Amino acid sequence: MYTNPKVITRSYIMNNFKHPLFYNIVLMSVLLVFSGCASVTDSIPDEQILHVSGNIYEVMDVDKRGIFGSEASLIDGVVDQANEFATTKDKVANPLAARIHRVGILGDWAWFYYKFALVDKNTPDAYRKLTDITIERDARLSTEFYINRHKTEMRSVSEEIIKLDELRKKGLLTDAEFLAQKKRLLENQ
Repeated sequence: MYTNPKVITRSYIMNNFKHPLFYNIVLMSVLLVFSGCASVTDSIPDEQILHVSGNIYEVMDVDKRGIFGSEASLIDGVVDQANEFATTKDKVANPLAARIHRVGILGDWAWFYYKFALVDKNTPDAYRKLTDITIERDARLSTEFYINRHKTEMRSVSEEIIKLDELRKKGLLTDAEFLAQKKRLLENQ
């Protein structure tokens, strides 16, 4: 039986590369490469448009295309979804806040969060655009992160002062020593 040497089949590989581990490695490599090529942006289940309060809504979408995804298409998809929702209510989606996270590694998918208000078409803010607000990038490293971290440091300083005060009340520190230590803690924060 004649076989075309240019056609590589499973039997060709098994006959020419006798080791099944080699075959498994090649197969897994091919599957791994193509698994990252998904062409559909998945939405988080049950988190389409969420009503926050009053006329405030939010939506978040996750792009599981990995390095093949597009930040612009992710943003456009979410904003279009908000605008279509606003149209069904005969309103306009007025952007309030937005956050984007770029794709990371090992399942750290890109996502875009968008908070908006529904306003009447005739109000002055009705035609605000996404470019009118600041999109917070890589929200994991947001200002809230640093503020919360600073609050933790403030709490620890206040706890230290309380401990020093307890030592002063027990007579283990003089008033002058207490004030000196308190001043040092407050200056170092």
